[in-house]
Amino acid sequence: MNAPAAAISTWLVSNRLPYRLDDLGSTLERTDGGLVTALLPVHQAGSSWWVGQGGFPASPELASRLETERVVDVAIPPGLAKDHYSGASNGAIWPLFHYFPEIAVFVPAEWTAYRAVNQAFADAILARAKPGDRVWIHDFQLMLLPAMLRAREASLVIGYFHHIPFPASEVLKIHPARDELINGLLGADLVGFHTLEYARHFAGSAARLLGIEAVAEELHVEDRLVRVGAFPLGIDAQGVLAAMDTAEHALAKERILSQLGGRRLILGVDRLDYTKGILERLAAFERFLRLHPQWRDRVTFVQLCVPSRIEVERYERLRQAVEREVGRINGELGTTGHAPISYLFQRRGLDDLTALYRVADVCLVTPLRDGLNLVCKEYAAASEDLDAVLVLSEFAGAAEEMGEALVVNPYDTEAVAMAIARALEMPLAERRQRMGALRQRVLEADNRDWSRGFLQAMDEVDRRNRANASRDLAGAELE
Repeated sequence: MNAPAAAISTWLVSNRLPYRLDDLGSTLERTDGGLVTALLPVHQAGSSWWVGQGGFPASPELASRLETERVVDVAIPPGLAKDHYSGASNGAIWPLFHYFPEIAVFVPAEWTAYRAVNQAFADAILARAKPGDRVWIHDFQLMLLPAMLRAREASLVIGYFHHIPFPASEVLKIHPARDELINGLLGADLVGFHTLEYARHFAGSAARLLGIEAVAEELHVEDRLVRVGAFPLGIDAQGVLAAMDTAEHALAKERILSQLGGRRLILGVDRLDYTKGILERLAAFERFLRLHPQWRDRVTFVQLCVPSRIEVERYERLRQAVEREVGRINGELGTTGHAPISYLFQRRGLDDLTALYRVADVCLVTPLRDGLNLVCKEYAAASEDLDAVLVLSEFAGAAEEMGEALVVNPYDTEAVAMAIARALEMPLAERRQRMGALRQRVLEADNRDWSRGFLQAMDEVDRRNRANASRDLAGAELE
């Protein structure tokens, strides 16, 4: 590693960089997203670098621009990157950690690629980082990286945040490399999750599978303390409020109201993924209409599906199944003047999305399993008149902090149908009371607060470990 220096740098690490080249391949553009917005203030605050895969072509001019932006592009050969991302990460860890073990596929060659990519990230960081620097690693594509860094530079302050669910030990045990995954995360000083349940699952797995001593939120790993905690991610509240103050937003809102023609609006917004429970939601909406036929011509359900991994056969089959169900339900329950479901398979900008949020009387966020889910928080932030109801899956991580929502089991079709009816018929005072509490909480704990809190917790664990090391050294000298 480089020679020690006074200034401590922070290294933000994610599988993908928050930059891409424009369509002409000449200009570097920043990508959007909740994580990017949360970490940008950290990245922009002086001595901070962002490490990830960009897939950029070799170019002295581009290399200079990346250096100026304090970005490190980890170059991974395409075949290796595919086996790591589409194979070991999304083909095995993603389904298993979302409780779909029957979908998970464990291929030894892909796990070898997973190790190799994590090692490439370690090499890239250690080629630049100084002893004592902070390294904040993000998500399940890089679960081995904390231990790889710790083994080669023990003085680094390492944090890891897990953005997807962490399963119970009985589910984790299915993964052939479960011990390696747990040991990988134990290289960190701080391991963060969105919920206390996920944190307890990890601590319990470390205790049951590896015999690690666990006391409350603390794991004792050899001579180090590893803290495990819940740090639920907030939304970019400033960005949501700013989008609602644009002319484009106002036009979109008026257009939606005109198209509704006085009907109530139920909204679903999801990335197309089998974990999101879109087919189950459609079944619940159909059941609602059959139980309450008086609503058939008085409500429109807008389901916005954001395209995702459509080159993968399973996702294309899911798209076809969703579109087939939408057509069937509209055919059976629609009229010549109204289709009860409006299905959109497209991306929408924040101006349009916040207009849908503001107009929607009810938002259905009913994933079968989700690490957190930011749609429900964005909906609350955008509902400034408080005349709105959130129906939320108990299996979304956000349910742990959004108790004022109508919390449902997404597998229970009857219960979700009943929740839809209750939401539409709820008295205005109750709607405002529930949404007022949700909105206040969301606006007070945004993504910038999240990043500051996590970094402060990293520093606190590091101080405790250094103090313990000093006491152990002093004790050894006295002996």
